[in-house]
Amino acid sequence: VVPGIVFASFIDPFTLGDHLGQRLRMPGRPVLAGVAALQRLDAFGEDWDTLQRSRRARGLGPTRSPISQFGHYSRLTFALLVDAIRQAGRMTVAMEARGYSAPVRTGRRRTWLEPAPWTRWDTLLLVVAGALAVLPALLTTLLPALLPVALPALQPVALVGTR
Repeated sequence: VVPGIVFASFIDPFTLGDHLGQRLRMPGRPVLAGVAALQRLDAFGEDWDTLQRSRRARGLGPTRSPISQFGHYSRLTFALLVDAIRQAGRMTVAMEARGYSAPVRTGRRRTWLEPAPWTRWDTLLLVVAGALAVLPALLTTLLPALLPVALPALQPVALVGTR
Protein backbone atom coordinates (compact mmCIF):
# COMPACT_ATOMS: atom_id res chain seq x y z
CA VAL A 1 0.00 0.00 0.00
CA VAL A 2 2.76 2.45 0.95
CA PRO A 3 4.58 2.25 -2.43
CA GLY A 4 1.26 2.91 -4.17
CA ILE A 5 0.60 5.97 -2.04
CA VAL A 6 4.12 7.29 -2.62
CA PHE A 7 3.81 6.60 -6.35
CA ALA A 8 0.41 8.31 -6.55
CA SER A 9 1.73 11.44 -4.85
CA PHE A 10 4.20 12.05 -7.71
CA ILE A 11 1.74 11.53 -10.57
CA ASP A 12 -0.10 14.24 -12.46
CA PRO A 13 -3.59 12.75 -12.87
CA PHE A 14 -4.30 14.52 -16.16
CA THR A 15 -1.09 13.38 -17.84
CA LEU A 16 -1.66 9.84 -16.59
CA GLY A 17 -5.19 9.88 -18.02
CA ASP A 18 -3.95 11.12 -21.38
CA HIS A 19 -1.33 8.39 -21.58
CA LEU A 20 -3.70 5.63 -20.47
CA GLY A 21 -6.26 6.68 -23.06
CA GLN A 22 -3.90 7.33 -25.96
CA ARG A 23 -1.03 4.89 -25.46
CA LEU A 24 -2.81 1.93 -23.86
CA ARG A 25 -6.13 2.60 -25.64
CA MET A 26 -8.12 2.17 -22.44
CA PRO A 27 -11.81 3.13 -22.55
CA GLY A 28 -12.59 6.70 -21.54
CA ARG A 29 -14.87 6.03 -18.58
CA PRO A 30 -12.38 4.04 -16.45
CA VAL A 31 -9.62 6.48 -17.35
CA LEU A 32 -11.71 9.46 -16.29
CA ALA A 33 -12.76 7.66 -13.11
CA GLY A 34 -9.10 7.02 -12.27
CA VAL A 35 -8.17 10.64 -12.93
CA ALA A 36 -11.01 11.82 -10.70
CA ALA A 37 -9.96 9.38 -7.96
CA LEU A 38 -6.36 10.59 -8.04
CA GLN A 39 -7.57 14.18 -7.81
CA ARG A 40 -9.68 13.28 -4.78
CA LEU A 41 -6.73 11.49 -3.18
CA ASP A 42 -4.95 14.82 -2.85
CA ALA A 43 -7.90 16.29 -0.96
CA PHE A 44 -8.19 13.46 1.59
CA GLY A 45 -5.63 15.05 3.93
CA GLU A 46 -7.50 18.34 3.97
CA ASP A 47 -10.83 16.57 4.51
CA TRP A 48 -9.33 14.57 7.40
CA ASP A 49 -8.10 17.75 9.10
CA THR A 50 -11.47 19.45 8.60
CA LEU A 51 -13.36 16.51 10.10
CA GLN A 52 -10.94 16.31 13.03
CA ARG A 53 -11.22 20.04 13.79
CA SER A 54 -15.01 19.99 13.54
CA ARG A 55 -15.25 17.03 15.96
CA ARG A 56 -12.94 18.76 18.43
CA ALA A 57 -14.95 21.99 18.17
CA ARG A 58 -18.06 20.02 19.13
CA GLY A 59 -16.25 18.48 22.10
CA LEU A 60 -16.04 15.04 20.52
CA GLY A 61 -12.26 14.67 20.56
CA PRO A 62 -10.52 11.60 21.98
CA THR A 63 -9.17 11.20 25.50
CA ARG A 64 -5.84 9.56 26.32
CA SER A 65 -7.40 6.11 26.49
CA PRO A 66 -6.39 3.78 23.64
CA ILE A 67 -10.01 2.67 23.34
CA SER A 68 -11.12 6.29 22.99
CA GLN A 69 -8.38 6.92 20.41
CA PHE A 70 -9.43 3.85 18.40
CA GLY A 71 -13.08 4.88 18.49
CA HIS A 72 -12.23 8.45 17.50
CA TYR A 73 -10.14 7.43 14.50
CA SER A 74 -12.61 4.77 13.38
CA ARG A 75 -15.42 7.37 13.41
CA LEU A 76 -13.21 9.80 11.48
CA THR A 77 -12.40 7.11 8.92
CA PHE A 78 -16.07 6.24 8.48
CA ALA A 79 -16.98 9.94 8.08
CA LEU A 80 -14.23 10.34 5.48
CA LEU A 81 -15.53 7.29 3.59
CA VAL A 82 -19.10 8.63 3.61
CA ASP A 83 -17.88 12.04 2.42
CA ALA A 84 -15.84 10.44 -0.38
CA ILE A 85 -18.84 8.41 -1.57
CA ARG A 86 -21.05 11.52 -1.58
CA GLN A 87 -18.51 13.52 -3.55
CA ALA A 88 -18.02 10.66 -6.02
CA GLY A 89 -21.77 10.62 -6.64
CA ARG A 90 -21.80 14.36 -7.23
CA MET A 91 -18.80 14.11 -9.54
CA THR A 92 -20.45 11.32 -11.54
CA VAL A 93 -23.60 13.37 -12.10
CA ALA A 94 -21.52 16.42 -13.06
CA MET A 95 -19.42 14.42 -15.53
CA GLU A 96 -22.52 12.91 -17.14
CA ALA A 97 -24.11 16.36 -17.38
CA ARG A 98 -21.02 17.68 -19.17
CA GLY A 99 -21.13 14.89 -21.74
CA TYR A 100 -18.19 12.75 -20.68
CA SER A 101 -20.00 9.63 -21.87
CA ALA A 102 -21.06 11.16 -25.21
CA PRO A 103 -18.34 9.38 -27.25
CA VAL A 104 -19.67 6.05 -25.95
CA ARG A 105 -23.21 6.79 -27.13
CA THR A 106 -22.35 8.48 -30.43
CA GLY A 107 -19.44 6.26 -31.46
CA ARG A 108 -17.11 9.20 -32.02
CA ARG A 109 -13.50 9.08 -30.88
CA ARG A 110 -12.69 10.78 -27.61
CA THR A 111 -10.40 13.78 -27.61
CA TRP A 112 -7.72 14.15 -24.97
CA LEU A 113 -6.17 17.15 -23.25
CA GLU A 114 -2.55 16.72 -24.36
CA PRO A 115 -0.68 14.56 -26.86
CA ALA A 116 1.02 11.55 -25.26
CA PRO A 117 4.30 10.88 -27.07
CA TRP A 118 6.42 7.87 -26.12
CA THR A 119 9.66 9.12 -24.55
CA ARG A 120 12.85 7.51 -23.31
CA TRP A 121 11.54 7.87 -19.74
CA ASP A 122 8.61 5.65 -20.67
CA THR A 123 11.02 3.07 -22.03
CA LEU A 124 13.18 3.29 -18.90
CA LEU A 125 10.15 2.84 -16.65
CA LEU A 126 9.02 -0.18 -18.67
CA VAL A 127 12.48 -1.79 -18.50
CA VAL A 128 12.81 -1.19 -14.74
CA ALA A 129 9.31 -2.50 -14.05
CA GLY A 130 9.99 -5.59 -16.17
CA ALA A 131 13.30 -6.21 -14.39
CA LEU A 132 11.65 -5.89 -10.99
CA ALA A 133 8.92 -8.30 -12.07
CA VAL A 134 11.41 -10.92 -13.32
CA LEU A 135 13.92 -10.55 -10.47
CA PRO A 136 12.10 -12.70 -7.85
CA ALA A 137 11.62 -15.59 -10.29
CA LEU A 138 15.22 -15.33 -11.40
CA LEU A 139 16.53 -15.31 -7.83
CA THR A 140 14.45 -18.31 -6.79
CA THR A 141 15.75 -20.23 -9.80
CA LEU A 142 19.42 -19.27 -9.62
CA LEU A 143 20.00 -18.90 -5.88
CA PRO A 144 19.62 -22.60 -4.96
CA ALA A 145 22.02 -23.55 -7.76
CA LEU A 146 24.62 -20.97 -6.67
CA LEU A 147 24.26 -21.53 -2.93
CA PRO A 148 26.46 -24.66 -2.65
CA VAL A 149 29.27 -23.00 -4.60
CA ALA A 150 29.10 -19.53 -3.06
CA LEU A 151 28.27 -20.31 0.54
CA PRO A 152 29.20 -23.85 1.58
CA ALA A 153 29.04 -22.89 5.26
CA LEU A 154 25.27 -22.40 5.02
CA GLN A 155 24.62 -25.97 3.89
CA PRO A 156 22.91 -28.15 6.49
CA VAL A 157 25.26 -30.46 8.34
CA ALA A 158 24.11 -34.00 8.99
CA LEU A 159 24.98 -35.07 12.50
CA VAL A 160 25.55 -38.81 12.53
CA GLY A 161 25.06 -40.72 15.74
CA THR A 162 23.66 -37.85 17.85
CA ARG A 163 20.48 -38.17 19.81
